[in-house]
Amino acid sequence: MEAMKSSRNLKLILIPVVLCVFSMGCARGMRKHESELQLRDNKIIELESTNANLLNQVDRIKHREKNEANRIKTIAGNSLVGTGIVVNVRDNDVVSLTLPSSSYFSVGNVKLKQEAKSNLKRISQLLKKQFFNKGVRIEGHTDNEPVKRAKGKYKTNWELSAARAISVLYYLTDECGLSPENIYIAGFGEHRPIADNKTKSGRNQNRRVEIVIIP
Repeated sequence: MEAMKSSRNLKLILIPVVLCVFSMGCARGMRKHESELQLRDNKIIELESTNANLLNQVDRIKHREKNEANRIKTIAGNSLVGTGIVVNVRDNDVVSLTLPSSSYFSVGNVKLKQEAKSNLKRISQLLKKQFFNKGVRIEGHTDNEPVKRAKGKYKTNWELSAARAISVLYYLTDECGLSPENIYIAGFGEHRPIADNKTKSGRNQNRRVEIVIIP
């Protein structure tokens, strides 16, 4: 009986001790958890602040590029009055000088017409004097009609558009003295139309060369 009584007394003593130890452990665990949560919240605030700063920087860059593109458009437009070249800001940050293909090439041909050369000389003077430090991309575009007259030489409109871009490139560098360092070409074929290919007028607009000035 005495042994049983001692055992019960021992349990009664141990239970509060165990509860106290458990409570202290829980408190430490809670404090650790709260600390981890606070660290996580601080990190989230820091990342959100960094993200906001980056977005502000991107907006400033876009705004600066848009202003520069509009400045280039104004200069180019004034310099090319009377040439029939259409000057536009494209994608908010590049300036495109659109040359109607009918004025520059015969159907299915990549040889520059005489009337095209005087306009390209005007463009080269503009690029050398005003935009010598800008990148220049010469793009060839066609309508969606299959190649017929030059079928033996160019299998697709893609090849034809690239060949026309190359013709313009060689004339600007070889004949007009434009530095080739910042110039490259792209042939898009019929894949970037600016008008409806179902109409003759639309196809005429889609057959073009664009000289893109990249700020």
